[in-house]
Amino acid sequence: MDNKNKTYTNLSIAGILFLMTGYLLEKIIKIEMEIIPMACYMISIILLLTSILKSNKLKKQEKEDRQKRNLNK
Repeated sequence: MDNKNKTYTNLSIAGILFLMTGYLLEKIIKIEMEIIPMACYMISIILLLTSILKSNKLKKQEKEDRQKRNLNK
């Protein structure tokens, strides 16, 4: 796994952790301030979407590079 894939994996893990933190604060601890769990949910969505979009962009770039190499042969 190269560094870019590790970065996207780490973004995904961070997103899942923020999602779990929001759930923990909202459902289990039952924190009074609703904005804190909602902020955790929003951060998790941003991190997960960023990870997915960047990963797809990387796969597309790798596919284009393979096609260019095949044309040059």
